[in-house]
Amino acid sequence: MKQIRVLIVDDQESVRQSLRTILQLVDDIEVVGEARDGSEAVEQTKRLAPDVVLMDMKMAPSDGLSAAKSIREHSESVGVVMITMHHSDIARGRAVEAGVDVFVEKGIAMEDLVDKIRHVYRKRRKKTIF
Repeated sequence: MKQIRVLIVDDQESVRQSLRTILQLVDDIEVVGEARDGSEAVEQTKRLAPDVVLMDMKMAPSDGLSAAKSIREHSESVGVVMITMHHSDIARGRAVEAGVDVFVEKGIAMEDLVDKIRHVYRKRRKKTIF
């Protein structure tokens, strides 16, 4: 079974560590790296070639929306899951405009987050095959 390569991006180290700890328990997911902000996420995406980037929306100095847009410009095959506390329709609209595949709220149940990662991976994989 192919493992889904995931890059975790959040400006809070404790959040990154928590996500890594949980995702490492999932058989079909491999955490390939971490980043602290949007610009580092873009660099790490180019270097590590993850299948899915799991990224916070609000980070300083470079946020997740600008990173998602840049990632999408460089690679159609990389999925982006935006995780945030900002769940307004405006935030969702901005995320869609930036090329985010799935927009989820912080506090989502981990099994639901894993399902979203798998869904985005399958969706992006289909786009690159056809």
